[in-house]
Amino acid sequence: MTNLKMDKASNHCRIVLLGQSGVGKTAIAVRYLCGRYLHEYASKLELCYEKSDTIDGKKVQLEILDTADQDKTEKYLESADGVLYIYSTTNRKSFQAAQEFHETLDRCNKNVPVVVLANKCDFAQGRQVSHSEGLAVANQRGWSFYETSAATEITRIKLIFEDMIRSCISHKESNRKMKTSRKPWKIISRSVSFRGQRENTKKDYYRKIVTRSSSFRTLPKTECTA
Repeated sequence: MTNLKMDKASNHCRIVLLGQSGVGKTAIAVRYLCGRYLHEYASKLELCYEKSDTIDGKKVQLEILDTADQDKTEKYLESADGVLYIYSTTNRKSFQAAQEFHETLDRCNKNVPVVVLANKCDFAQGRQVSHSEGLAVANQRGWSFYETSAATEITRIKLIFEDMIRSCISHKESNRKMKTSRKPWKIISRSVSFRGQRENTKKDYYRKIVTRSSSFRTLPKTECTA
């Protein structure tokens, strides 16, 4: 592989968003992608977003997989360069699932950067999981940890994704001499590309919401490939 191809591969990141239904995975993704906040979403849809971003002066091609079926976690992990595991501070069961996530990684023998993200920290009265509990779990596993709110924090979510991308790129560069086979993600619905391209028609739920602040095109794909 030439240096150019190696650099191109290093600057391509696949990030998978995991976590139980209702924790705000889609809201977090859309906040980062176009700055909007979703008050409602289709929790059973599995979406792969594509976006170009510039991190530390380097152009990065992103694939962000917003998952729906947590029974397919091991499949999602096959081609992931990093994991953003989201739980809700108002739902202790979702936190318990985050605590147990290391078992899935061990079972898959997967070594990728993991960020634990506690969402909905703006609901102080409904909080069931403390900041110290989340931090302790992340520290125990050597994962990064953040608290945020998809409803109120735009800049922080952008910074969290940027740190996630840096970790993925650094991890890939340190392991790029190892030849690995990457399988495409099987997407049950469609791929959404945020590339500044505008379409006049709004055919589905997410177009009606997201295109109010960001133009994109929906790709009729069954796979999200590199």
